Amino acid sequence: MTTAALLGHVTAYAAQVRTHLSDLPSEQVDDLTDGLEADLAEALADPDARPVTGEVPTVRLPVDGTADTVVLDLAARFGDPADYAAELRTAAGLPLAPEAGTPDLGPSRWEEMVAWWGEQKKAATAHPVWPSVSSFALAVRPAWWVARGWVLFGILFSLNSTEGTVVAPGGLLEWIVFLGLVWLSVEYGRDRRALPRPVRRLAVGLSVVAAVFLLPGVAAMAAPAEVRYEDSAYSDVPPVDGVYVDGSRVTNLFVYDADGEYVEHAQVLDNQGRAVRVDEPDGLWIDGEATVLHWAPLFDVDGREVPNAYPVPTVRSDSYGRLDDLGTDSQVGAVTEPAPPVRSVAPLDVDAASTAAEPEADPDGPAGPTDPTSTDPASTDPATDTATTPPAAPETPDS
Repeated sequence: MTTAALLGHVTAYAAQVRTHLSDLPSEQVDDLTDGLEADLAEALADPDARPVTGEVPTVRLPVDGTADTVVLDLAARFGDPADYAAELRTAAGLPLAPEAGTPDLGPSRWEEMVAWWGEQKKAATAHPVWPSVSSFALAVRPAWWVARGWVLFGILFSLNSTEGTVVAPGGLLEWIVFLGLVWLSVEYGRDRRALPRPVRRLAVGLSVVAAVFLLPGVAAMAAPAEVRYEDSAYSDVPPVDGVYVDGSRVTNLFVYDADGEYVEHAQVLDNQGRAVRVDEPDGLWIDGEATVLHWAPLFDVDGREVPNAYPVPTVRSDSYGRLDDLGTDSQVGAVTEPAPPVRSVAPLDVDAASTAAEPEADPDGPAGPTDPTSTDPASTDPATDTATTPPAAPETPDS
């Protein structure tokens, strides 16, 4: 077969390969198929690369129904043109061609963004002021490396802080993380091209985040310290129900009279006549005992519960439910009336308390009423008696 015929078959095969690459940009197609015809012709001319028979694969095709024409079967030698095009895509790291009938959705959103960014970058570098801006950016680039690590430190610790924005390291751990992030930022800026592509993409994303939060971070650092005023006289925290002594919950009360004797079933009221209660309707979980304490109040003569009659009988169980809802499967103890801590206490000195309550007399105040039975000293004064009593008449001698 002549050289011209051989090149004709090679050219036709290469054209079919390019047809299966037509979905790619023309620049990529040229890069993939550059020198394809020469490579195919060289492979056909190499005896060692031919099939076992040492011949170029041929096929006979009928022409006008009367004679046969022998042509090269390059598909038998190099494979189907579609498969050959797929191998070129795979070798170049490009996606395979869409299957027949698949609608062309056009470029993806990411590809559009990449293309837009390329156009903006090209327009910026073509501007006359770009050389001066670029030289200034290169001069301050080390400062940006340090600032990037500082901003990433602030973001990391501000997310886990309950006191607001963290702008500077405080403890030893924060200093270690801060210096580590600055060091990584500087090392990345000095030799970022040596890193793998996924790491570079992650670093670019972190750099964008740091650039976005740079100005707010500087503003937070320059802002004056916030002064908070708290009003201790008012609190939004609702009062806690129950009776507490030194912060400990009281579960029962025991009453003693003035003589120090224990009073059983005493009803306790507050200053407004309300019942003082220590019970909880759903029971109280006792830490360390794995039990629930329930109260079983007494009843008055009308059949009403009296929850403030102390001590209130109690019952313990392993159920979390109400006392009325305890089933037979729950381990419920017997209702018991708690014993008083002591049978009696020291009696009260009521008279001493009454005496202490009386007001004391004012020594500088007005004198009290005079006792009518008392004797006036002036009335017994001799001088006074002489001045006020007429002298007795002299006695006359008897004649």
